[in-house]
Amino acid sequence: MPRKDPEARKQYNHEQYEKNRDKRDNRIENLMFVTYAEHNRLHVKDRPIWNNGMTRETSSKWDAAILKRMETHKRNYQKKCEDAACLYSQGLRVVQIADILNICSRQVYSRLEYAGIDVHATIEVGEGQEGSDA
Repeated sequence: MPRKDPEARKQYNHEQYEKNRDKRDNRIENLMFVTYAEHNRLHVKDRPIWNNGMTRETSSKWDAAILKRMETHKRNYQKKCEDAACLYSQGLRVVQIADILNICSRQVYSRLEYAGIDVHATIEVGEGQEGSDA
C-alpha cells in the first residue's frame, strides 16, 4: 500500500508503522500495519498531556482556565473579523481579501458574517463583485 495515497489508506483502513520510528528503514521486520487508532495509541506515550491532567473533577482552576482561553480566542477572532470587514469596506473582493489574509474564501465569508456583514445581500445583480466566489 502506498504510504501517501489517501484513497489506498481509506480502502485498507490501516497505516504503515516503523517499529524503530525510522521512516527510511523499510525492512519487512521493521514494518507493521496498524489501524489509525492503534497508530495513535503507539504515539500517545511520547506526547505530553495537553491539560496537565486537569479535569473539572480534579481542579477548581479548570473552568477558569477554559473560560480565559475562550475569551482570548473570541478577542483574537473578533480582531480578525474586523480586519476582513475593513478590507471589504474598501471595496476589495472576497478572493482578494482571502489572498491578503492568506485564508480561503469560506473563512472570509465566515468572518464577514461574524462582523455583521451579509455579503450576499450587499451584492447588486450585474455588479459582479462576489457572484463567482460562492
